[in-house]
Amino acid sequence: MNLGVRVDTRIKENLKKYQTQLLRLKELNAKEPPTEKVAMDMLCDLFGYDLEHVFGQYGNNNGRACDAVIKDDKKVFYVFECKRVGTEKKEFNKHVRQVIEYCSTLNVPWGILSNGIYWQLYYVDVKAQPVTATLVWDFDVLELSHRQAAHREVLLPLCREAISKRLKESILEEKRALSTENIARVLLSDEVLKAISGVFKRKVGVRVDMDTLEAKIRELCPNLPENIRGFRAPKKKDKPAQPEIKVVVNNEGAPKPASNCEENKNI
Repeated sequence: MNLGVRVDTRIKENLKKYQTQLLRLKELNAKEPPTEKVAMDMLCDLFGYDLEHVFGQYGNNNGRACDAVIKDDKKVFYVFECKRVGTEKKEFNKHVRQVIEYCSTLNVPWGILSNGIYWQLYYVDVKAQPVTATLVWDFDVLELSHRQAAHREVLLPLCREAISKRLKESILEEKRALSTENIARVLLSDEVLKAISGVFKRKVGVRVDMDTLEAKIRELCPNLPENIRGFRAPKKKDKPAQPEIKVVVNNEGAPKPASNCEENKNI
């Protein structure tokens, strides 16, 4: 990921400053309002949004309002929900419902949940029934180093400049592509199994058939979905079975075709 030198410089200059502020808030066990104030400042200074694009206490006619939205004159890009700085990472699961509700109400597919330190980016399928949320990106600000480029890049998907680059959409598409089901289908596909069989032939001197390989892979990877066969070519239809020949035994004990039985009765 790369959004340019200016974005990287902005992150480098501001990350350490906000880490210091967040540590101070954590020491004080600050409540939600001061945490929200720092998080909103981070949206501007660290992630690059202008003040005119961040709207606090944004809601609709039902009286409920999320902590903020990020929008321009025409479109809301993100719903933002902030919790107190002392909220543990494991507690975030119970707060996702709020993000889903606000995204669904405002018809916005992207939501951010944060306590200032830990940030989560969700894609909310507002058209699904029921509405579902997928965790697309997450990070802990205090675990990052402003001196390391790879650490600074972790912040890029939430930056203002990433919106036009459709960076979050690309991450979501890759996440979907790398689902357990798709990995299983590829791993158990004809192409992969044939390639593995070829390696066995070259390296071990034995060509293993694909069904045996699939069974062994499933044994080694027990978490693969049982109902996934993989991208496999349909098996050739079996040849029609030959008609069964019934045999009966006559009085002398010699077997004869059933077609002769009726003839024997008339002799």
